[in-house]
Parts: sequence; C-alpha cells; structure tokens
Amino acid sequence: MADQITCAEHGQGEATYVCVHVAQSVKDSVPRGFNWHVDDKQNFQAFCNTCDAMDEEAWARTVASVSTAICIKCFQRVAALNGAAPKR
Repeated sequence: MADQITCAEHGQGEATYVCVHVAQSVKDSVPRGFNWHVDDKQNFQAFCNTCDAMDEEAWARTVASVSTAICIKCFQRVAALNGAAPKR
C-alpha cells in the first residue's frame, strides 16, 4: 500500500516522492522535466531532468538533500505540466 501524506492544499492523500526541483514546479508551474516510476512499495517517484541525468555516484551523494514528498494530486498536476500521465 502506498504511503500517506497530509497536503496543505489537498488534505490527506497518497504520498509521492520527488526531487525538490519537481516540488518547486508545483509552486511556480515551471516545467523542469518529469522522469517518473513506481517503486517496489507502489509509491510514485519523479525527478527533474537534471537529477535524472546524474550518475549513481552523484545521485548517492545528493539524494538525501533533494528528496521530498508531495501528495498525489500535486504530483498529477506537475506531471501534466510536463506532458506526462503516470499510471501504475
């Protein structure tokens, strides 16, 4: 089962995990890329083009400082902004 989060705009809902750059797109509506997948716990994840382009070593050094959670409705909004339509 997917994790849960409380969003200030949408209330209680499914948690998704994104880089801070994707989360910034929720606030300013600027597309930064949306490279998404579903993890083994069935949680959606998405990363901007810059984060997605990092090699494994760079990502390992960066992941803790750039990862954050947003609700599924915010995730869907920023996905649409980038022309994506994630589905499980």
